[in-house]
Amino acid sequence: MTALQVNILLLSLGAIQGILLFLLLFKKRKSIPGYGFLAAYLAVMLLQVTLKIAGKLWLMQNIDPLYQFSYQLPFIYGPLLFLFVIRFTGYRPLRIKDIFHFAPGIIVIGVWLFTRPNQYLPGVFSIFFHVVWAAVAQVVSIVAYHLVALYILKKYARQTTANGNAPALLRMKWLKQFTVLSMVVCSVVAVVICLMYMNNPGWRDVRFGFLALTFFIYWI
Repeated sequence: MTALQVNILLLSLGAIQGILLFLLLFKKRKSIPGYGFLAAYLAVMLLQVTLKIAGKLWLMQNIDPLYQFSYQLPFIYGPLLFLFVIRFTGYRPLRIKDIFHFAPGIIVIGVWLFTRPNQYLPGVFSIFFHVVWAAVAQVVSIVAYHLVALYILKKYARQTTANGNAPALLRMKWLKQFTVLSMVVCSVVAVVICLMYMNNPGWRDVRFGFLALTFFIYWI
C-alpha cells in the first residue's frame, strides 16, 4: 500500500467516524447548549476531510471553485468555536452582530469562488490573498478566537467551582481540552494547506498533516 493510499484510508476512517459523531450529537442536541455551532464546526471539518480524500486533479478540473474554497475553510473554525463556547457557557446572549465574526471568511471565500484575486484585484489588495498571507491570517484568526474562548471558559470555571457542580466541572474540563486541541489542529491544517500550495508538487508527505483532523475526530 502506497503512502497516498494509507493517507486516504486514514482520512476516510476519520470521515466515517465524523459522520457517526455528527449523528450522535444530533440525537443529543437538546441537551447540548449551542449545538448548532458545534454541528456546523464538525460539518466544516467533515467537508475539509472529504475534499482531501477527493482527487486533487479531479477537483481542479471539474469543480475548481470548490477546491479553492477548501483552502479557505480554516477562517471559519475560530468563529464557530467561539460562538459555541459563548452559547454553551451562557457567557452572554447571542446578538445579530455576531454574524460579522464570519465576515472576513465570507469575503475571502467569496473572492476565491467568483474571481481570481491575483489577476483581477489591484496589487495592494491581492497581497492579502497570497497563500502565505492567507495562512498567516488564518492562524492568527484561529489562535485569537480560541484564546478568547479559553478566557471565557476560565471565568465560567470559577463560577462552576464556586457552585460545587461536579458534572459541570467535568464538562468544563473536557471543553477546555477540546478548545486547546481545536486550536492546535486547526492551526496545523492552515499551515499544511500553505506548505502544500507553496511546494506543489513537492513536499507531498506534508499532506499527512491532515490526519490531525482524523485523530481529533476520534478524540471527540
